[in-house]
Amino acid sequence: MKDKLKILENLLKNHDWFHQYSDDFGVYESGQEEWYKINATMKALENDGFGKEADELYKKYLPEALKYEEDND
Repeated sequence: MKDKLKILENLLKNHDWFHQYSDDFGVYESGQEEWYKINATMKALENDGFGKEADELYKKYLPEALKYEEDND
């Protein structure tokens, strides 16, 4: 399972988080493919009981500009 977590971390670390804003369709398409791999890997980890670890990695690499504050009221 550590292999899958390492794969996820590598995908997140190297992902172009802003690919959807590119004027270059190749950049957009590549980013989408990466995004699908990230989602599939996270789902596999969740199914194997490692959802919390996957979420922690996601939060670690998610750029500040894409984070939102949760309303705790």
